[in-house]
Amino acid sequence: MSQESLVQTSAAPDAGAMPFSLDDPVEIKFSWRGKKYVLRELGEDGHLTYSHFRLASFKYEGGKITNVVTQESVNRQAETPALLVSLCLFYGDGDEPGAPVPLEEIKKWPHRHVEKLSDKAEEISGLKAERQSAEVVTKKIEELQGVLNSLQEGNAPLKNSPGATTASSG
Repeated sequence: MSQESLVQTSAAPDAGAMPFSLDDPVEIKFSWRGKKYVLRELGEDGHLTYSHFRLASFKYEGGKITNVVTQESVNRQAETPALLVSLCLFYGDGDEPGAPVPLEEIKKWPHRHVEKLSDKAEEISGLKAERQSAEVVTKKIEELQGVLNSLQEGNAPLKNSPGATTASSG
């Protein structure tokens, strides 16, 4: 069931009022290089695609993240902004967005434009907090991976490193 059908479907007269409201998806219309576009809030299907793409950049073993710094994970992270834009950007010159703008076309655009559109898509889709949390976790994992590597090589972590404890720094 699409979001539009949820928004446009009215309750039966005797069903009572809905305890929450369903508003229309956020849309931002703009023109660039003579073409009209609509940047639209990410739908649930797009959100699942985007989330699965991001999660696939982590390597799991035994149900735990083991390493995020692989060539594949770096490539996937680099492609994330363009993917998000492709899920939210449509050709449009009327009230309804038209066909989605293909990812391959977006990859040809200047990076600064893709970044701006990605930032706006994150904002209108409620993804800013998710991204910030993922960035913080990724940084911590990378730092701890460095400490683990040092320990496995037989070196004690530095006193002020993230993995140092009072027992190991004592």
